[in-house]
Amino acid sequence: MFYRLQDITIVIHCSDIEGRVVMTFKSRLKKAMEEGGFTQAALAKETGMAQSMIWKLVSGNANGTSKLVILSKALGVRPEWLGEGSGPMREGDKNEHHRIGSGPIFGVEIYDGDIRTNTWITVPGLAKSDSCKAYHMTEDTGCSEVPAGTYIVVDSAEEAGNNDLVYATTGKKSSVYRFVRGGVEDFLSVDDSRVPLIPANSVDIKGVIVFLLRGLKNKPPRTSTNNFPLKLLAYNPYPLPAKCTVHSYSAFSFIFPQISKTFKSLCDIFSD
Repeated sequence: MFYRLQDITIVIHCSDIEGRVVMTFKSRLKKAMEEGGFTQAALAKETGMAQSMIWKLVSGNANGTSKLVILSKALGVRPEWLGEGSGPMREGDKNEHHRIGSGPIFGVEIYDGDIRTNTWITVPGLAKSDSCKAYHMTEDTGCSEVPAGTYIVVDSAEEAGNNDLVYATTGKKSSVYRFVRGGVEDFLSVDDSRVPLIPANSVDIKGVIVFLLRGLKNKPPRTSTNNFPLKLLAYNPYPLPAKCTVHSYSAFSFIFPQISKTFKSLCDIFSD
């Protein structure tokens, strides 16, 4: 972990529910480059990619590339490992992660509408399906469980049941609705009872939401006596989107129970 003045950022690498450390895309890329003896210039030449793009990937300014397969082939690693961190690094290797307990996690690609973004989130294995896609909700949906900023995982093969949350397109807009099973006809609804029910057969239901990732309610950030904002960047088995502000120790303890004691000690230090 490290911290710096003026924008104190605590970076904590914690093991997930399977006992493995989750690596970022840039961490996996750096590891593959180091083991393959590649410089940024050499990798750019080998793949035909611009060196500036290689730099963006290594520095974390870009979280993925459409040339993932070409990049993986040049580095001699599996695309699944490089892109989402799943499975062994190379074909024939044993999985380097020591798994404990049950319920593995797996990666789901985030889509922008129908467009692949080549960025991924990890979800528990209980939601695993080849027909899952993830979406980032940039606006409030009308369902309290899914405010703006939430990441949803949608399974297109799952059949909707009464009161399930579904992702559907009405006109040119896609949003989250609650599925209401009727006697003759099914409907979609939101929390506001003033909004009329939408007949389910009049919209394009993309699938059932089987998992979601959301932050806590926004509150003023906790600061030290020097008024430096205290922020958290963590790898969590059920990760919040990238960088989130830690509002209180109690909230942190709820989300990251494995490392809450360590974090409390750090908070006490910075508060002195």
